[in-house]
Amino acid sequence: MLDLNDLIPETAGFVVEVATSINESGQIVGIGQSIYGYYHAFLLTPCSPSPAEEVTFITLAGAAGLPGAIDGKGTQARLYAPCGLSVDGVHNLYVADMGNHTIRKISPGGEVVLLAGLAGQSGHADGLVGEARFNSPEGIAANSGGSVYVADSANHTIRKISPAGVVTTLAGLAESPGSLDGTGSEARFNNPKGIAVDGSGFVWVADFGNHTIRKISPEGKVTTLAGKAGEFGSTDGSLAEVRFYGPYGVAVDKTGNAYVTDSGNSILRKISTNGLVATLAGWPGIPGSIDGPGRAARFWFPAGIAVDDLGNLYVSDSMAGVIRKVFPDGRVITLAGAPHMKPADFSDNGNGDGTGGSARFTWPYGIAVDQNGDIMVADSLNHTVRRSLPTCPDKPVIDAKRSAVGAHRQLDIDPPTATSWLWSIVRRPNGSTAELSSANVRNPTFIPDVADVYVFQLCATNTDGAVCIRRLELKVSGSTAIMATPHPELREGRFTLSLVTTSFSTYVLERKNSLSETNWTTIVTLSGDGTVKTLTDAMADGPQRFYRVRVESW
Repeated sequence: MLDLNDLIPETAGFVVEVATSINESGQIVGIGQSIYGYYHAFLLTPCSPSPAEEVTFITLAGAAGLPGAIDGKGTQARLYAPCGLSVDGVHNLYVADMGNHTIRKISPGGEVVLLAGLAGQSGHADGLVGEARFNSPEGIAANSGGSVYVADSANHTIRKISPAGVVTTLAGLAESPGSLDGTGSEARFNNPKGIAVDGSGFVWVADFGNHTIRKISPEGKVTTLAGKAGEFGSTDGSLAEVRFYGPYGVAVDKTGNAYVTDSGNSILRKISTNGLVATLAGWPGIPGSIDGPGRAARFWFPAGIAVDDLGNLYVSDSMAGVIRKVFPDGRVITLAGAPHMKPADFSDNGNGDGTGGSARFTWPYGIAVDQNGDIMVADSLNHTVRRSLPTCPDKPVIDAKRSAVGAHRQLDIDPPTATSWLWSIVRRPNGSTAELSSANVRNPTFIPDVADVYVFQLCATNTDGAVCIRRLELKVSGSTAIMATPHPELREGRFTLSLVTTSFSTYVLERKNSLSETNWTTIVTLSGDGTVKTLTDAMADGPQRFYRVRVESW
């Protein structure tokens, strides 16, 4: 009998009991139990790992930890819990600034302006953009004609901003949640989240509170496309049979297929043009953050979703704090961010520009991709909007990832494609004053002066303008020096020293023939285990020797 816990890492989804076997095709089949108490049948096909693809993210607008409602350029602007994002054909980015109850617009040059609503004033009013009011807008979508559609979540309505700057209510009735189909104000929604516009002008809505996907015709007629209001689940099948659990985001590709982040189930669903709904990636009810093919992958409350012209999906995996990419064949990889998988910490996963795992997001929500393949992310609880940059392959390396105080360390990059470098120390121990030999060379040196953890950041740029922002960690332990000329423990050309060791420590006996020598020579290395250990130099002949024992704690 196989144990699924041996096959999938702990973060895969809290599987606690498994009965499995291998079928004739080499696939793993069985039943697993999640922490929710439900049993799930599963089928896993062994496969090769997905290729790595790291993306560099920088802050496009706003400042982490500083919510506000200030217009301005880049990091001078202030946002408040931005949610939905949508980019138009000329690279303007539209933001549903939920905490401010407004709609913002970011120009290609990074200038942030107020498009509609009034910061700090929630409500429901149609009219010119300055007169309109919204209540916690979350979803947003721009069409090719210059109109912008908004899921005005707390008002339970769908709004439209015309190219002339007039806001109208397309469907639903303010402050009247429900699930009725109908035209315009006859229809009812329940906390609509994601919104998308297809090539035919139909508006798709992820009706979160109803667990359904709705569709609005260009004339304003609302129909329930998939799912059943008030019934949640994870059933695949026809539009009438399918069940969702709190769908958050929706995106439509150029052929008319729709993709849904079924957030409560922590899976991605595909609504094909033939009217069938299937789980594209993830396993219902088993959250996690694992890359892999289709159902072997794991998500943790995915929220925003976008699709590019090649059919690749981009997903903001909100509670995991990462950005994922899903290929048309269902393979899932992580582009940026570092998953934490601790429920108590999801609201504070950190912030920081960076490449791949060096980047940090806290509740990434809306996501958009433009015609050039650039990715924009609403880093909601950091109150910022982030964007991707072309990424160079350079990675920081060091001659030893563990060191003693006072040891010379050599940093470098591999592979060396960049032509400019900026090194910095982004974390250092209290009391440390050590600095890099240079911040602007490829291979600086560093001498740690205090035991603890140092984190270095490299920002490198190559001749094509590609950038990487990656980090490197150095663990430094204190060193205990034992300086001695031959003494009573020198016997018959052997130097011995006995120590009471501790677990999780390494003891290194080093020697110099003269204090004027630059480097120490390692004689022997032993791992501590709480017992007495003897360090021996069997070749201790000569007029004098100087010894020290370096203690490294992990």
